[in-house]
Amino acid sequence: MIASQIVRSDSDDTQVTIQDCHTTSQVRIHIDDDTNNNDHWILTSLDRHGTVKTMGGDEFYITYTSRSQHDSNQRNPPLANWHFRRPEKYANDNVAPHDWWSTLVQPPTAVAHITDTHNGRYELTWWSTNLTTQNDDKEEEDDDYKDDDEETGILRIYFVFSCGLGRLEPPAKANWTEAGKDVSFASFTIDVPRPRRIHHTGHTINAPQTIPYTYSSASPTATTTTTTTTTTTSNQESPLRRRRRIDFGQYDQVIFIGDSLLREFVGAYRSQQCRKGWDKEACWYTNVRYICILQLLSTRTMERDFLRHIQNYLETEELLSVATTNTTTTTTTTTNHPRLALVLGSAMHDLIASSSLGLDDHLQAVETYVRTVQDLYPMVDVYWKLPTYVHTENVNVYGQRQGIDQCKYMSVSRMEYLYQQQKAIMQSWNIPVIDTYRATMVSGHLTWPHDARHFLFDLEFPLLQQFYSPETRTTLLKDRVRRDPVKATHTII
Repeated sequence: MIASQIVRSDSDDTQVTIQDCHTTSQVRIHIDDDTNNNDHWILTSLDRHGTVKTMGGDEFYITYTSRSQHDSNQRNPPLANWHFRRPEKYANDNVAPHDWWSTLVQPPTAVAHITDTHNGRYELTWWSTNLTTQNDDKEEEDDDYKDDDEETGILRIYFVFSCGLGRLEPPAKANWTEAGKDVSFASFTIDVPRPRRIHHTGHTINAPQTIPYTYSSASPTATTTTTTTTTTTSNQESPLRRRRRIDFGQYDQVIFIGDSLLREFVGAYRSQQCRKGWDKEACWYTNVRYICILQLLSTRTMERDFLRHIQNYLETEELLSVATTNTTTTTTTTTNHPRLALVLGSAMHDLIASSSLGLDDHLQAVETYVRTVQDLYPMVDVYWKLPTYVHTENVNVYGQRQGIDQCKYMSVSRMEYLYQQQKAIMQSWNIPVIDTYRATMVSGHLTWPHDARHFLFDLEFPLLQQFYSPETRTTLLKDRVRRDPVKATHTII
């Protein structure tokens, strides 16, 4: 018995109540073909006696590796960033056995997005680990593979959480001595036919966004009109008003504000500037700045730890007047000024925190945060960086107090809830989003050692490049990055 009662209200208003739940110990995979020659994958959970379960709440990480790719990986192990991933470094490490590690760093062919139907069954949708964009002009997603080829491959299933333990909110696990995960590294492999439909993940990165971006729809201060005030406007149109894909290359400065995940997204892996507040040297691109905020975003911390850092940066860089100049009064003077973008984001610290404020308080703070920034800085284009996937299956926390505390509330179910809710908030306020959730979901082989949330250069650098146009993707790179991006990433600034 896992718990006498676990109750959580999901986003679809379905009450998940689990009483006397037995841990999922077995699974059954059913593959059904439809009339369009597509296959539907269904996973059914069973307890240790082989009894089919009738309730949801399980969390898995499931990969498919084609037989040809698996054989190629065995011949040429693709150990990403060998400086950090040398297998001999972990050969005698009882936290990460060598055999497990060398298996994990091999990229699979596809990863399953798992939908819990709350009845013991889980629907699997396959997404390719290939992140390249096949056609920049194509707006719809492509299938990476759709054929009648009967090639087989290897299915690997990682058991992560069971019986809804991943959905528990603070402080439910306050006195737990373990993180509530299933046995670490519990995984099984079986031979299966290749999925007939594998969605192309590359088309989810910087997908076209057709929502019109206008300050007047969300910023009351931007529409205030008087007959006595002279104001300044830009004679350069905001990039978001004329482009459907994000292109950070059109800005003079793109200022990223957030935690270590945003820091690594812009290339400041080895930055020592968090103690100073911001960094303009460690980033990959010449027009990128990074403001370090290692704090959860709540209604209590928003003004003190987030808004204050933004204002301090703009004042120090003498950009405050540029960012706050009103644009819609009757008397207008046209001038040139730097084009600025603010990229906001927060999720991971809020996910792993033991704070009793909970995710609802965080989401309230997110909405207030973006609206306040729009109101305070009407001449700045505001973006939101959506959450990334958490690879809890990569972490072994036995005997590590800090790791246990961080993993207690780190689950895919809670992170996907944050992802969907934040995305809905941004859509309601016409704020463009940077969405790399699917890309990070299929990239569990590119996390840092023993890490569920931080990703290597091999993933972050190509992802950021997707948000620059082909014309600016190279020209705005710093010289040291153009010469040797790996060395530039791992050199302390």
